[in-house]
Amino acid sequence: MTDRLERIEALIESNAKSIEALTHQMNQDRDEAKQDRAEMKKILEHQRRDRAHVFEWMARLAAAQADFYEAQAYYMTQSEQMDEKLTEILNRLTPDS
Repeated sequence: MTDRLERIEALIESNAKSIEALTHQMNQDRDEAKQDRAEMKKILEHQRRDRAHVFEWMARLAAAQADFYEAQAYYMTQSEQMDEKLTEILNRLTPDS
């Protein structure tokens, strides 16, 4: 009977050690998951800010392009008007042949 009792006690002790090891591992996994979630949250926040910056720069670029095209159109109009005036002046100064 004592042999059987000793085996049961050894089995109980072994189970207790296994439960303790599993509990320790579970706590470690929980802590790692918590750290991973915190890190993922930081990454997502960083990506959100980056995306906001990209959209801001795209808006600035679009505005700059619009300004450029407006200036280009103004330059072309002025250039055409100058050409017309020069042609008019040349026509007045050139004798008819």
